[in-house]
Amino acid sequence: MRAAAYYLISFFMLIIYISQVSHQISASNIHCLIISLLIIFGLGLFARHYLIEFVVNKAEYSVQVLRQFITELAVFVVMAIVFMIYASPFLSFSCEMKLAPAFIIMGLFTAVEFSLKRERQLIRYCVRTKKHIDIHGKYLPVPIKLMIISIICIASVTFVMTTVVSKDIKWLITLQKSGLYLDQHIIVILKMSIVAFIFLALIINLIHSYAKNLRMLLNNQNNALKSLYSGNMSVEVPVCTNDEFGSMAYYTNKMIRKLRQYTSELKASKKVTILCLSSLAESRDNETGAHILRTKFYVLALARKLKNHPRFSAFLDDETINLLGNCSQLHDIGKVGIPDSILLKPGKLTPEEFEIMKRHTIIGRDAFLAAKKRLGSETTPFLELAQEIVYTHHEKWDGTGYPQGLKGEEIPISGRIMALADVYDALISKRVYKEAFSHEKAKEIIISERGKHFDPDIVDAFLAVEEKFKRIAHVYIDSGASDGCTLVEQVSR
Repeated sequence: MRAAAYYLISFFMLIIYISQVSHQISASNIHCLIISLLIIFGLGLFARHYLIEFVVNKAEYSVQVLRQFITELAVFVVMAIVFMIYASPFLSFSCEMKLAPAFIIMGLFTAVEFSLKRERQLIRYCVRTKKHIDIHGKYLPVPIKLMIISIICIASVTFVMTTVVSKDIKWLITLQKSGLYLDQHIIVILKMSIVAFIFLALIINLIHSYAKNLRMLLNNQNNALKSLYSGNMSVEVPVCTNDEFGSMAYYTNKMIRKLRQYTSELKASKKVTILCLSSLAESRDNETGAHILRTKFYVLALARKLKNHPRFSAFLDDETINLLGNCSQLHDIGKVGIPDSILLKPGKLTPEEFEIMKRHTIIGRDAFLAAKKRLGSETTPFLELAQEIVYTHHEKWDGTGYPQGLKGEEIPISGRIMALADVYDALISKRVYKEAFSHEKAKEIIISERGKHFDPDIVDAFLAVEEKFKRIAHVYIDSGASDGCTLVEQVSR
């Protein structure tokens, strides 16, 4: 339908043009030329359909746009040759020479328009199927394309307007000399306005069409970069055109793949480092390596439950929750600085020993402070959150914890969540100074500490996900449970 509309516009433009440049032709011959032109355009439209099907649609995607342009232009060139051969008895050689460029001009407008349309189809296809076209080293640069379109538009308007108007100007001069000028200039202005309007509409359509393609290509690039910035490493930019935009998309995809590889290696390295450091701390303690995993998953379960709570939603986004899980594994890293005689003592610590034990939070904090100092401005959210957990996971809601004696909301959310996860695991685990408690006993103790040791809302979250806690403890079990009794202070050291 769009092709038929363009051919119809070209047909009417050529009729106007022929009537202007061929003033010596009789009315009957004009009618014959118009009928023959209509037949030629009909046959051209018919031939175009099959040429596009076999020459363009079956070609590789990377050359379809170029083939579309050549095919559209070739159809108009052939139509021009056929028409000039037919019209040679009616037209002078000079008229034919003026008529040929008119065909070529309309062919160029049609070729550019349908090449841009073909490019849009390829862009939509690549976006929909997530396939990429093969790009070659040589292509027509975008600035050259813009320059070609500009030259076509300017040259076309100049040529047609000059050719059409020159005859009318001569005619007006003749009428003026003979005294028959009257209002004939209005007819000339009207003709000029019609021709100018049609060309202006064609030019605006080309500009709009080209701008639409540019917008689609830039949107693809921007959307991919936004998605990459938000953490989606699987995103790719569709390679849709064999030009700078296709090249940019191709190398953007290569960059994303390398970034994905480096990120994967970095994450693996970070996990190994965290496990090595936390295992180092656990190797000196009376706790097992399973304690690291259990507390990590307890923290994740609590954080995900609290994510939509009004008091915690601003802090607990998905990225922070994952970071909490990783950082929680280092909560007791400071124990590497506590003497074995205190760390492994099979009984209650003396007040002096407990003061030394409490220093593990400060030792851990100082280790992260030293790391941050060496990194300078390159410090990461991981280090900030890990330091926060290490330093504050023994603070209590009522202000009786250590090392700072923080109270209520003064305690960071990360420290409050870690506190409950750590105490729960200490309660249900066997230690050298105690037997393991059952889940019900641990739950009873945690409820009794609601508003004292623990944030009341975090206790409520624990009760809501207690089945998850039980499953985690079962999957990562390291000893049986009993109903022994001891003080919370003793098991939460």
